[in-house]
Amino acid sequence: MTQTHTAGTGFALEVVGLTKSFPGVRALDNVSFTVAPGEVHSLVGENGAGKSTLIKLLTGVYTPDSGDIRINGKSVSFRSPGAARAAGVSAVPQDVVVVPGMPVGRNITLGTERFWVSRSRLANRDHQAVNEALGRAGARFTPDSLADSMTVSELRLVQIAQQLLKPGSVLLLDEPTAVLSEPDSERLLDTIRDLHSHGRAVIYISHRLDEVLEISDRITVLRDGKVVASYARGEVTRSELVEVMARKRGTTQAVIDKREKSYGPELFRLQNVECRGAFLDTLTAHGGQIVGLTGIQGSGYSELVHAIAGWVPRTGTVEVDGRPISAGSVLAARAAGIALVPAQREAAVVGSSTVRQNIVLSPLSKTKDHEWFTRMGFRRPTQEKSIARRYIDELQIHPRDAEATAGSLSGGNQQKVALARLLESNARVMIVEEPTQGIDVNAKREIIALLRRAAERPDRTVIVASAEFDELLEIADVIHVMKLGRPSASYPNHEATYNRMLHDALP
Repeated sequence: MTQTHTAGTGFALEVVGLTKSFPGVRALDNVSFTVAPGEVHSLVGENGAGKSTLIKLLTGVYTPDSGDIRINGKSVSFRSPGAARAAGVSAVPQDVVVVPGMPVGRNITLGTERFWVSRSRLANRDHQAVNEALGRAGARFTPDSLADSMTVSELRLVQIAQQLLKPGSVLLLDEPTAVLSEPDSERLLDTIRDLHSHGRAVIYISHRLDEVLEISDRITVLRDGKVVASYARGEVTRSELVEVMARKRGTTQAVIDKREKSYGPELFRLQNVECRGAFLDTLTAHGGQIVGLTGIQGSGYSELVHAIAGWVPRTGTVEVDGRPISAGSVLAARAAGIALVPAQREAAVVGSSTVRQNIVLSPLSKTKDHEWFTRMGFRRPTQEKSIARRYIDELQIHPRDAEATAGSLSGGNQQKVALARLLESNARVMIVEEPTQGIDVNAKREIIALLRRAAERPDRTVIVASAEFDELLEIADVIHVMKLGRPSASYPNHEATYNRMLHDALP
């Protein structure tokens, strides 16, 4: 059922025609929906549907290009997160963040207390209110319990109690069960159901469709920044939701070259690797091959590529050319020929350094060009500039100035600089995380072409970790799908479709 918006009274929240664009991308396009007091209203959509942008508009991180937000019938304009909180919109983010050295009660009141309140104890006037909020959140511990001793699920209840303590009419929950086990998730859902009786409107955002169907009074589906459907409880099944989320690609097939491809020898093997709750039993990659690793947010593929590159501890075996690599060591991974371009741009490039400095920064392996830079401990700017200019020309980096600071470049050009450093490093196993995240369509095409070229060498393999299914259908030779921290499906590109990947990725 396609949603139509009707302005009216009696709603805790009305979103009317919200539109938000970024360079080359319209993230939200005339989005409208309403949430009544005491209603649980779920927002669902594939990766890139516009949910994150909508969250940031409702919490004052972004301001809309056009449209209106109304709280209890009153039009509001959020210029900051503080303004959104003051208007009665509170949010529990995906990440669980607390101050570990403090009791949970002090964490809950952090930022609202008077300066003379003890770091370790609540004021008497706050203790009762915090205890009541914890009770409403379903917690079975006291405000004096230390945050260090809490489980992740208990800390999630601390976050909810913190928001319940604040006055307001709208509570936004962003993937609240993504880090929880199934029993803990069910307990949290019981807590959310209880909010009905307190009249708080709840916006519930989750990829876990079974939970969405269980808890929601209404469900709104976003696709490509637009509202495409809205359903009341009982009007839609899980399979119908998946179909609506991906309907425009229902017949999409992989667009990679289907001709028989030959690869080089096996370069990389992963076996029974586990880190931070994510597990993958087997993954291999051959020379000249592009391997895709995907899933929805929180599915575990990001943790796995960080473990492969030595950024985080792991168990299991990672091998390059049949030789095992020490776990949790960036230096060991680099020495074996593994390099990672992370999703976080601030970690991918040094914004305060020049394009030239970023490109020649890699310590992975010493090519002949690198020898110039380290000989006798002196830098060789002339040779550095020559290498930087070569990549600037080859990758069409703009502006075409090797001495421009990387932080002054657009997102797409920063990504090209990071990839140039990866190419210059001469890595055998190139791992690129979310390579086209936050960049415009033209830059995406250029980067996809660049990754294809990087994999043309028979002595190199490329692993692309991305939540963009279309991107992997276009570039990957084989695709591994993760769900809830575990492998869900694996197939060669010619067997993959967008709908199949979405179905395999959604819990």
